[in-house]
Amino acid sequence: MVAIVLCVFLSLQSALAGGFMQPDTFLLHGTVTVGEHVPAKGWIELRLGLMGGSVVARVEGGRWLANIPSGDEVLAVMRMHLDDREAHAAPSHFLLEDYRSGSEYVIHARFTPHTTLHVHDAGTGADLRDVELVVESPWDQRTGEPPIRDATLRQAPIRLDPWEDNDLEWLPRRRWWVRAPGHAWKRLEVDHGAGGQVHVRLDPYGSLRVDWRGGRAIDAIHVRPRGLPLRPGDFQLWNSEPVTFEDLAPGEYDVEARSRSMRWSGRAIIHPGQTSEIVLDPDRRVAP
Repeated sequence: MVAIVLCVFLSLQSALAGGFMQPDTFLLHGTVTVGEHVPAKGWIELRLGLMGGSVVARVEGGRWLANIPSGDEVLAVMRMHLDDREAHAAPSHFLLEDYRSGSEYVIHARFTPHTTLHVHDAGTGADLRDVELVVESPWDQRTGEPPIRDATLRQAPIRLDPWEDNDLEWLPRRRWWVRAPGHAWKRLEVDHGAGGQVHVRLDPYGSLRVDWRGGRAIDAIHVRPRGLPLRPGDFQLWNSEPVTFEDLAPGEYDVEARSRSMRWSGRAIIHPGQTSEIVLDPDRRVAP
């Protein structure tokens, strides 16, 4: 009897050391298919909980296995590579309590088509190679404005990654912001579920020369898109001479100049590749 107990103890110890069983975890297993296709090999990234880490399950012959921490209740199927191809699942979330008893979880996957972005000059149609590209953030979605954070410089044409800056779930449609040197930001919506070739035309920047009447030195000049509040990153300058603002996206702008006792304001329209000019009249006296 002692020998049998010792043998069982050693077998359990070996299993723990080999990684097949770990304290406070359980084995989750299942199958994955892509339509009628059963992938021979690959891997599946599984995210633990709403804000947790992730584990990678290896796929062999359409079957997968992963050690999952016992404390997590929700699991999300994230990025997948099956038979050397990108894939995604829908739905992507499931409750673990339904599978703790040993039931299998079946993942119905789809191969993700490639999406390639081509960028052109709106006036000439010429290809633009050096491109800045960012995924639209929740802040961008609220304001509808170009991003104020740094963007990554890349070489077009660009294969867009549907999982870039995304650790939540598969999103077939995503918005991106793109610009090139000398050209304004432009927002585009991409259907990653459909894939294919995406073409975007960027307007060249314009510029604005600001002058004012009244013969007073100016403490600050603000130039911002029409109807939007002043925010960090807006053009502003302290000067006593007329000044030209470069790299303005085409569109309508509010222009405001201030001194210690006066305020000037006006509205300007920026055209692609052109320099616009505005002369501000005194608007009102500012109380000291």
